[in-house]
Amino acid sequence: RFFIDAPLSLGEHDLPEAQAHYIGRVLRMAPGDAVQLFDGSGQEYRGQLLEVGKKTVRVSLDQAFAGQADSPLHVHLGQGLSRGERMD
Repeated sequence: RFFIDAPLSLGEHDLPEAQAHYIGRVLRMAPGDAVQLFDGSGQEYRGQLLEVGKKTVRVSLDQAFAGQADSPLHVHLGQGLSRGERMD
């Protein structure tokens, strides 16, 4: 699941260079791999990678759906307090 700082729609898109680098070089994804993108507008898109180059990634988005705004995970934080001045 990747955030894209640009409006998305169904169809083919070239991803920004930072996301292209992460998908192609860090994750080493290949053409045909499934991806899920969101743009902060509340919509999410599923599709697949068409081309993966050194600085460019082209994706085909074929499914749009409403994104889930809140995480289904519940987080509980705890802190152990020590005696005296050890918390400095």
